[in-house]
Amino acid sequence: MSMVHQAWRHADRPPGTSVRWVAAGDPSPRRFRRGVELAWSPVDAVLAARDLSNMAVVAVTIAVAILCARDGGLTAVIVNLPALAVVWGAAYGLIRLGRWWRGARPPEHEPPYRRR
Repeated sequence: MSMVHQAWRHADRPPGTSVRWVAAGDPSPRRFRRGVELAWSPVDAVLAARDLSNMAVVAVTIAVAILCARDGGLTAVIVNLPALAVVWGAAYGLIRLGRWWRGARPPEHEPPYRRR
């Protein structure tokens, strides 16, 4: 006697709890597309907000600088400045590429308010 029923659902589990059962239950492209869009929603939020995208670029660069500083102190950070520039440029480029690919446009940059 087999413990597995049709569509790979285990007999001792309640219906809907097996990953294979859920995947085999509805193979529609609409459900997959909805899941992909749901997964992209935080990325779209970062791409559409200037502050969040700037924080992401700075956070990646600072994380690499901390890794350099942990191994060799301030001297290692200074020696690795070209590498930090590459990390910053790569992160900035990925943000720009993501904005182009996803069609996300941040609001226009407003200059600071000037008093007369």
